[in-house]
Amino acid sequence: MRLLNVSISMMLLLGLFFFNLGSVHATSGDIISNPDDQLVLINKSNQLPEDYVPDSLVTPEVAFSEEAEQLRSTAANALENMFADANQAGINLRAASGYRSYDYQLDLHQYYVNQYGEEYANQVSAKAGHSEHQTGLAMDVTSPANNNELTEEFASTEAGQWVSDHADEYGFIIRYPEGKESITGYNYEPWHLRYVGNDVAQHIMSNNLTLEEYHGDNGENNSDTTQTYTVQPGDTFWGIAQKYEATSVDDLRELNPTVDPYLLRIGMTINISGQPSNDEGTNDDGSNEDNTSEGNNETYVVQPGDTFWGIAQNYSDVTVNELMNANEGIEPRALGVNQTLTIPTAEDNNSGSDSSPESSPGIVTYTIKQGDTLWGIASDYQGVSINDLKEANPSIEPRFLSIGSQINIPR
Repeated sequence: MRLLNVSISMMLLLGLFFFNLGSVHATSGDIISNPDDQLVLINKSNQLPEDYVPDSLVTPEVAFSEEAEQLRSTAANALENMFADANQAGINLRAASGYRSYDYQLDLHQYYVNQYGEEYANQVSAKAGHSEHQTGLAMDVTSPANNNELTEEFASTEAGQWVSDHADEYGFIIRYPEGKESITGYNYEPWHLRYVGNDVAQHIMSNNLTLEEYHGDNGENNSDTTQTYTVQPGDTFWGIAQKYEATSVDDLRELNPTVDPYLLRIGMTINISGQPSNDEGTNDDGSNEDNTSEGNNETYVVQPGDTFWGIAQNYSDVTVNELMNANEGIEPRALGVNQTLTIPTAEDNNSGSDSSPESSPGIVTYTIKQGDTLWGIASDYQGVSINDLKEANPSIEPRFLSIGSQINIPR
């Protein structure tokens, strides 16, 4: 996920344009009674009072990407110290967005709803009263190295890596870390810093926790029978459900409403119920009907959540490209449940090797890894731009690169 590369101010103006006057300030979740607490937990379940404005708001003396922003004085002092030390280390940071009022957040969230629909908006933007920015303890940070944008690419820049390594020394945590989406309820945001104080920040960051986990609240979907599962290479919701007794794909969707089943990331944690099954990889009757043989050809029946890459991992010596070649006319990004695929044999693969992308003149292939972006891949190849990659891979959606898939690198 990446936010639009436009300023917060522009998004607000657009939001105001589309927002209907006279709308009701709807509330949801529990209104907290300790909004001034430095460790206050604000998320989709906990809401700030509509009229809450923190005391001691000041403008930190740091470089901003656009207009100056405000923080509580304690957080502002910490931010100033962090920016000063970063500058001495040769790291160029910019503060982007600090305190936001309830009404500001109301309009900003409505902008995302109008542009992308409520489901997506709720993954990237907090509803009014549920935004940490209203506490005065949160600041979005970026860098000229990332064009002062608030995108996941910030994490791969030298500035983003420095912030990840040192923010806790100044009392800040990365509030929405990668792999914790099912707990925080929001997509990964390497730019969003929350001030909690030095001791707590270092404890949270060194133990790879979220603020929810620190408070002992792992999300509203957790219960005594719910546990967490760490996504592994090749995992799908269907495959994970088979590993646990009395667990279905629908159960996983209900327990993880903010997780897109088709965009699982290696290392992310999801909520799961039930006990591990001893019959992993079989159907309800104990058979394995998904894999059948017809003469020398083997077939596979597509299950919910399957991808070409995930299917290929279940077979030795079968790559995504070989699977695509054996199933011409099938769109990899639009697999249909119960669709039958042909699994190529070693003989098929050898006979088709001359037409593989690796042998094309002026083209090499690259296998997508966790955290890859077109921008990052282009940076690794001298003389290759993002536009070059897009032209060489017209069917690739740059925002949704699939781990294990292969793309062409023009040389």
